[in-house]
Amino acid sequence: MGNSFNGTLVYVGAGDGSTLDDYLEAGAEKLLLLESDPVQFAKLEASVKDIEGVLPYALAAHAGSAELQVTNIPGLASLTAPTEALREIYLGLKVARRVEVETKTPRDLADHLKEYPRPLRLV
Repeated sequence: MGNSFNGTLVYVGAGDGSTLDDYLEAGAEKLLLLESDPVQFAKLEASVKDIEGVLPYALAAHAGSAELQVTNIPGLASLTAPTEALREIYLGLKVARRVEVETKTPRDLADHLKEYPRPLRLV
């Protein structure tokens, strides 16, 4: 990323943490990492032990729970089924597993972020 910045970096779908280096080097005052896939969340939590803002939920229209569809393409998961158009882009795309995950609304996230340093940057 190159430049450091004040404020908070919010990373939705942080995965296992393997893509965090550039964001960590950017020097945000605070990080908030969201990952809904329990397998990826466990890896993420283990790789960033010194970061307190690691949350195991997905953003959705309604708070509660939903089925996360994790595909055979690394890093590609969604609360909705893959469309035919997506299958045309990713030949061989399949849902590898389905898992029930906790969901929060964008409003819930905004409420959670009230005390975090500004500006907020969403990735």
